[in-house]
Amino acid sequence: AGFELISECLHMGKSVLAKPVLGQGEQDANALALRQLKVADTIESLDLNAIRRWLNNCPSRQAIIYPDVAEALVDWVLDGNYNNPDALARRLWQQTSSA
Repeated sequence: AGFELISECLHMGKSVLAKPVLGQGEQDANALALRQLKVADTIESLDLNAIRRWLNNCPSRQAIIYPDVAEALVDWVLDGNYNNPDALARRLWQQTSSA
């Protein structure tokens, strides 16, 4: 349940079955976010039957279009409005959409 490959898959509209690496809290958090956002499926352990079921019923997904975060961050820094990062985060999430 690493971040980069899954982000790329979601951006391309590919179905994802993620398994967090044991003891990696960030991967547990990623898996939880994927489930809560309903954008990918997760498993807690490598289970051949669970993987077969997922492959046989692999859901189709729409691509997720992300905003240009780098440009938004540069603009945010240049504007000097460092007091409200939550507003920046909300604005960026609102710009995220499905293709």
